[in-house]
Amino acid sequence: MLEFMPYAIQLMWNSKTDTIVYITHQTDHNFDINRVQNALQLFMGTRDFSTFSAKAITDRKIKYTRSLNAFTLEEVKPLMFFDPLSENFRYWHFTCKSRSFLYNQVRRMVGSLIALGLGKITEKDIMVMLQVPSHDNWDTRIQVIPSIGLHLVNVEYDTEELKRMTLDEQEWEPHSEEQKEKLELKE
Repeated sequence: MLEFMPYAIQLMWNSKTDTIVYITHQTDHNFDINRVQNALQLFMGTRDFSTFSAKAITDRKIKYTRSLNAFTLEEVKPLMFFDPLSENFRYWHFTCKSRSFLYNQVRRMVGSLIALGLGKITEKDIMVMLQVPSHDNWDTRIQVIPSIGLHLVNVEYDTEELKRMTLDEQEWEPHSEEQKEKLELKE
């Protein structure tokens, strides 16, 4: 049986940090990994990421300022290394760590770095998008990469907050006979 159970859906909004990995591959051997590695630092720290997020479709006020704690890139082996076609590609993991992300933020950041690595844009183009944040400032030479490679790999919580938002086993067990009967019927 479960030892504890989160009782509030708010728990998912109260994470300390989220780690997202974007997995991609490149066939172009002109991909400049060193240039991309150097540009990762452009995104670090607290910034207004308006340019790197999708436009809001509601009237809800959105705060576009986020703090990026880590942004790394590493070359990895393919999942199906035994497939002879995998030799034609280079595989990459872009890893981002932050308290929260905006919609499309990671996909746009990685897309801009891929465009940089392929020589479609320059570091200056990325700096302009970061220093003059606006949805209208997105460089159309950059392709927003598909969501299929986006993976949430880790969520960290403050242990005290997690304890506060958690019920122990005695608290969530059914107390009335009616509750017990309903559970037995479901089983």
